[in-house]
Amino acid sequence: VPAARAPLHGAQANGTVRDRAGRRWFATTQGLFVLHPDGRMQRYAEAQGLADRRIRLVHETGDGRLLVGSYRGLYEWRDGRILPLGHDTGLGDATMVTAFHELDDGRWIIGSTEGEELRLYDGQRWTRLGRDQGVPANIAFHIASAHGYLWVAGMRGVYRLPLAGLAEAAAGGRPGPGGGGINCRARP
Repeated sequence: VPAARAPLHGAQANGTVRDRAGRRWFATTQGLFVLHPDGRMQRYAEAQGLADRRIRLVHETGDGRLLVGSYRGLYEWRDGRILPLGHDTGLGDATMVTAFHELDDGRWIIGSTEGEELRLYDGQRWTRLGRDQGVPANIAFHIASAHGYLWVAGMRGVYRLPLAGLAEAAAGGRPGPGGGGINCRARP
């Protein structure tokens, strides 16, 4: 194993992203690692601000923010520091982030083991999207949007939700025309 990559040896890698600055980020069970263009490897874990070193995902947003989803919360890497996100906007500290997706309009959606639900961020607050809003229980591992739908794949299979109904669902309704519109059967 090359010396620069030795810290990753034996770590479970859950995802990787190359950012706009040319850095390669690795989400692993041993922390968040960054391989700088000059070959230096750097690690972020509890001592650098993470509540849990087990990182599920890393994502660069459309506006260049680097987000980190861990087993205990959502974080942002900014100027060499790890900062918690969502504590003051309705996202709990203990939320295990299992998936992340940025919608075309800039809203964010995460998957979580907590209640096997989704969370929608509108730029100001996080809103739960769960069974009360007609969203099936599922620990999301992948979230995508295409052809007017939000597609969610996870432990209990794949389902889709109409994108047009997400705002209604976040306001307490159901994500679809007439309060239905879910294109799968939810488990009780």
